[in-house]
Amino acid sequence: MRTKSGAAQSQPRRLFVALWPPRALQSRLWRSLEPLRAELPRVRWVPPERYHLTLRFLGDVPARAVAAVVRACDALVSVRAFRVRLAGAGAFPPRGRPRIYWVGVEAESLTGLRKRLDGALAAEGFPRERKRFAAHLTIGRAGRERSRSRPSDPPRPAAALARFRGVRHGDFALRAVHLVQSELRPSGPVYTSIHAVSLAPPAAP
Repeated sequence: MRTKSGAAQSQPRRLFVALWPPRALQSRLWRSLEPLRAELPRVRWVPPERYHLTLRFLGDVPARAVAAVVRACDALVSVRAFRVRLAGAGAFPPRGRPRIYWVGVEAESLTGLRKRLDGALAAEGFPRERKRFAAHLTIGRAGRERSRSRPSDPPRPAAALARFRGVRHGDFALRAVHLVQSELRPSGPVYTSIHAVSLAPPAAP
């Protein structure tokens, strides 16, 4: 993920609020998932430097409204830092042909963080998100489909994913929340952090 200042732009900006694991954990997760990539070679796997957890997707935001999003993010400054664990693997939808492959995210404080953000965005005039928040880290997306399976095809995704049930990939201290701009390119999206909010220090033990 790149970083740059939030200079004003005339065009709408495709934005989301995200949590970013440290590079060392991104690399560790990539190595941990190597057997899954080998079993499901037709999946379009997300490269490790793009691993992130989307706290709230906003889509195309008019340039005049970006400052309001920044103010909403700044409302998180009083939230205390907490630890986040990455574990397991699964797919959306849970039944039928998978479209999105993910790694689970475990953190007791995550739902509260999302609610605080939703409230701050609503106060700035943004509509509330209707979809239920399901914390996850996207690791891949469905590739091209075949009309019929062949004996040489890799195992079904459910069987491959089941091998990662209960596997812990690692954890990290969440100390900042990022407002990210996504630029869609033929080679894949480019993510740029245009604003970061540092969380409050964790409570003393």
